[in-house]
Amino acid sequence: MNKLLFIGHSYHIKTKSSDFIEKMLSNTYHVDKIFEDSWEHGGLSIDYAAIDIEQYDAIVIWQIIELLPRSFIKKISKVNTTYFPMENYHWGWDKWRKYKNLKIISFSLYNYTKLANWGLDVSYFQYFPKPEIRTDKPFKKRKFKYFFWQRLNYFNWNNIKKYVPLNSIEQFILHNAPDPGHKFIEPNEEDKINYRIRVTSWFAKKEDLMKLIDGCDIYIAPRNLEGIGMSFLEAMARGKVIIAIDAPTMNEYIINNKNGYLLKIEDNREIDLLNIESIRKESIRSICEGYNKWEKDKGTILDIIARKKRSTTSIKITKVEIGYMLFEIKKISIKIIKNALPRIFIDLYHKYYAKS
Repeated sequence: MNKLLFIGHSYHIKTKSSDFIEKMLSNTYHVDKIFEDSWEHGGLSIDYAAIDIEQYDAIVIWQIIELLPRSFIKKISKVNTTYFPMENYHWGWDKWRKYKNLKIISFSLYNYTKLANWGLDVSYFQYFPKPEIRTDKPFKKRKFKYFFWQRLNYFNWNNIKKYVPLNSIEQFILHNAPDPGHKFIEPNEEDKINYRIRVTSWFAKKEDLMKLIDGCDIYIAPRNLEGIGMSFLEAMARGKVIIAIDAPTMNEYIINNKNGYLLKIEDNREIDLLNIESIRKESIRSICEGYNKWEKDKGTILDIIARKKRSTTSIKITKVEIGYMLFEIKKISIKIIKNALPRIFIDLYHKYYAKS
């Protein structure tokens, strides 16, 4: 069996969000795994210089490429390496150029489109978990159980309560399990009473979390940007109606008022739940269709990991680099002009007007 090196983020051991790709790889390769945990204590936990990359038929980098030493990136750029980016939508060509010699598999259409236009060896797939709909019976109520997992400081209860009609709440589950580097924002006592809030914390077993979600009707996606969006997709696969911010990847799965609800983060309006039953049915249909497509497509991911990198013409990359340089020159020129104009007018004033 061929050997593969998988390099991921140690936090995913806890969340299990990379389990699906690890299992896929294990069916084809003997997989050695490295989980970088420098985010917990600072400083790299692995001696990357000591890794014998020549022993591997393939290398997979799952999300954490920015944590890896530049010298190691150069080494793996010369062998069969595939990189799976996540929610790095703000990266420009100045960042991506470092990875132009890697194969890239994107689970975001937004990222894929940008990278494809730059001529990188990038492929796009949409992941869908297996549907585990607990019931397809219609809602016979007008009050619902909500679930929101606060993962980020800046996307918390105070942000999302404005979307939630107070008269629609049977109970609101607020899950206290923030991502590394973030802290839980506690709702005030008045909100806890009015919105019938129950605060939960991290479960030792993921199954216990999923049981809690199974008891809810509406799931509010926990981030304003996602690389895949595993948490809201798993909730969707269990028949939950999704409320999410109108941004990747949520808006790549959800069509507003058709199979879920999309909102701008700056919106102050409440969700209109009158059509929630038809939205739920469409959500179940879309997750089932998506999973069938994923089952057909996922073998292609293994083919991409196994193959050599497609040759990219140096002319195309050069054009991209020239385009980026021109863009930067334009930005700098505008800045210089904006700063210089006031000085020019002052000099003209003193030269021609003030003297008169």
